[in-house]
Amino acid sequence: MIVVFGLFFTVFSLAVSRGFEFFPETDEGSLQATLEFSSDEPIDFDSLNETLDSLGSDLLAFEDVETVGISFGDASDMMPLMQGFGGSGDSVSLNIVLRSDRENSTIENADLIEAFIEENYSEFIADVSGTEGDTDAIIGSGIQVRVSGDNLDTLRDEALRMTTLLEGIDGVREVDSGLGEETEEVRITVDKDEAIAVGLTNAQVLGAVSEFLSEPSVVTNVRMEGRNYELYVYDEDEDSRRVVDDLVEIESLIVGEDMDGNPVMLNDIADVSYAPGFASITRVNGVRTLTVDAQLDSDANATLVSEDVERVLEDYEMPSGYDYTLLGENEEIQAAIETMILVAVLGITLVYMIMASQFQSLTYPFIIMITIPLAFTGGFGALYLSGDAVSIVALIGLIILSGVVVNNGIVLVDYINQMRSRGRDLKAAILEAGQVRLRPIFMTALTTVLALTGMAFATGDGAELVQPIAYTAIGGLVYATFLTIFVVPIMYYGMTLYGRYIIGSIAGLIIGFVASYLFSEGQYLLSASMIIPLILLVLAVLFIPKQTLKTADQSSDDEFINKVMKSNE
Repeated sequence: MIVVFGLFFTVFSLAVSRGFEFFPETDEGSLQATLEFSSDEPIDFDSLNETLDSLGSDLLAFEDVETVGISFGDASDMMPLMQGFGGSGDSVSLNIVLRSDRENSTIENADLIEAFIEENYSEFIADVSGTEGDTDAIIGSGIQVRVSGDNLDTLRDEALRMTTLLEGIDGVREVDSGLGEETEEVRITVDKDEAIAVGLTNAQVLGAVSEFLSEPSVVTNVRMEGRNYELYVYDEDEDSRRVVDDLVEIESLIVGEDMDGNPVMLNDIADVSYAPGFASITRVNGVRTLTVDAQLDSDANATLVSEDVERVLEDYEMPSGYDYTLLGENEEIQAAIETMILVAVLGITLVYMIMASQFQSLTYPFIIMITIPLAFTGGFGALYLSGDAVSIVALIGLIILSGVVVNNGIVLVDYINQMRSRGRDLKAAILEAGQVRLRPIFMTALTTVLALTGMAFATGDGAELVQPIAYTAIGGLVYATFLTIFVVPIMYYGMTLYGRYIIGSIAGLIIGFVASYLFSEGQYLLSASMIIPLILLVLAVLFIPKQTLKTADQSSDDEFINKVMKSNE
């Protein structure tokens, strides 16, 4: 039993050492790419068509590429390759279908194609991804660090510092500071005391500057020779459409009148200066924020990289009034895992309650429940051997397994009870039940394993999404079935003769680990996890009354012996 539980913790540690993931990476065989123009210079429409035709031909030259579809601008339908077409907008969309007999995976092809476009078509900024992009849009991808505070300049500095830190972590690529495309802006800081002294408010100053810089709105769009043009209608006599050449023009702007009717210029009540601007300013709960976004390498695990990020940020000191929050795929994964754990606990509890009502005992279901850790050992071991990380799909397989694997224990324990009710002693009943029920146990497990074999070895597109269920179920059933014929008889024998010690040991271990976890503020301490369980074990053994562990079958055995003695008399 020590070896069995030692294997459980060892295999569990090995499985989680590869990290967690939401869904397994799938090799769907299709890619989506978005190309944005990297230059501010307008691109001639005919030249763009020629460039896209050339790009399509180059992509078709890839050994794994079968079909390429290109759409430009706001066109809703895919346009055939090598045909002239028009549209509007500043981006190009590619849909690439890979061959079924491809040599490289979908993710590997995405990296190759993205690198090829960046090297040979520098006028485009390429973003190539597989179909996992749809999932990323829902649960998020990569790692995000949200920096929050009031002062924009300080936010900028902290975001840049955070970007530098993330760039030095293995597995992280394409770190975006969240500043967007930097622009130079004119910053106007109103002196509230000066403004109030002349009877003006911030809102009045804002209104005057806004009116001075306002532009007419777009009336319609006209397309000529493949290009879109915005049309404005305004009065040429109005002096509202302005281009500011220098700060003097803004500083001399009249924003109102004082109490005596004298004009008040902007530089009388405000400081006007150039400053680096933001593409956009985001507020979360009323606080200004910048989100530093980092993508992960194709072979990197989000949870493992997040752990590295947390270690790096442990010593990171933020200015007073500023804070950061770690977001991204790992946060969604942890939340989903917590939900799955609750579901598993609920499912195991329901299984125990059903067995307790069936056996009319609290002891026998406890004996049978020992098969669930065996199943988890086999399930985690199969995941580790297959090279997969623990995912939500794999946890679903373990939850299903916890309700299936108890069948073998039920069959064995029920027959032992039948033998004991017929007058067999404890050891003889266990031995006979093991011999008689061995074939049914193996047959029921074998049929389930064979039924899942097709799912485990599936090779079609998207098969990776369901394979972890088959891996965990097959591994758990094979391991648990083999050890059930050893562990369940041992538990039955031990619970009958030494129940108080077994329950005391298990209770002591559980309470001890929980206590050590709480005392260490969320980190298991080896010393605490060794000492506290031993103390609680001794207390549990001393104070659990022995007669409370007497099973119903023991009572029936006593009655049977009394009847035999009376008949002999």
